[in-house]
Amino acid sequence: MEVRDKKITILGAARSGVAAARLLKAKGAKVFVSDIMEYALKKDIAKELESEGIPFEFGGHSGKVGESEFIVLSPGIPVKSEFVRSLIAKGIPVYSEIEIASWFCQAPMIAVTGSNGKTTTTTLIGEMLKKCYPDAIVAGNIGFPFSAYVQESHKETWAVIEVSSFQLETIDRFHPKQAVVLNFAPNHLDRYDSYEDYLKAKWRIKKNLNSRDHLIYNAADEKLSEWARNIAAVKLGFDIDGDEKEQAYYKNESIYVFGQKLIDSKDMILRGRHNYMNAMAAALAASNAGISIDQIRETLTTFK
Repeated sequence: MEVRDKKITILGAARSGVAAARLLKAKGAKVFVSDIMEYALKKDIAKELESEGIPFEFGGHSGKVGESEFIVLSPGIPVKSEFVRSLIAKGIPVYSEIEIASWFCQAPMIAVTGSNGKTTTTTLIGEMLKKCYPDAIVAGNIGFPFSAYVQESHKETWAVIEVSSFQLETIDRFHPKQAVVLNFAPNHLDRYDSYEDYLKAKWRIKKNLNSRDHLIYNAADEKLSEWARNIAAVKLGFDIDGDEKEQAYYKNESIYVFGQKLIDSKDMILRGRHNYMNAMAAALAASNAGISIDQIRETLTTFK
């Protein structure tokens, strides 16, 4: 996506919004930051933006926002809010920060979502990747904006990104090489009209997957398994209940991956069924990225 000389507004001056503003300015865009919080509560961020030469407004959204060619939306602002809907009604595209960061990412991406376990799994995959790819990027909803690291990316490494349902609502071209979906459970229902709408937002992670990509999913989750059937990507399931037909499973207090024992649970610092599921998902993703079984096992014996 060419952004040079485009008028782009960042809605929300939180960590990811400021990182997106810096990235887009570096790419030649005409960036403007708008936040409804009062200036007095955003003084430190205002100083950052001033030092970067990025114009901003606090205390409300002015008409200047409506002059934008597209919007980068903070995950804290609902798409269904009246103001955002008014922008969409004008035909102004609205994207998430991970969407715009992905446009400039040279590395293949592993995207991790799910109702629970995202941060643990993203961090664990990152530790596994660094056995072979010391420059691997670990970012996203984990607390490190993808936009802040994407310019360091290159084709000989990987980027692993934690993505939330809020961020996935406004993706367009976001295309991970591997999509990891850990589980579905009721969450953020104050933000969605129904549980089904929440699940559909999560499931947008598969939007651009093709037959050369991988979908790693919790095969013990009936809804996930049902939806996964219709995806064109290579499907790799993991199962906590010992289903040996899956590519990773937990049985007799051990984790198996691609038909061979990976590790006994007693040799892991992480304990509990939820963490064994996280470990299986991470092992599949890391293995697809070229990390050996021995390196994956070594990570699991030391990861806290």
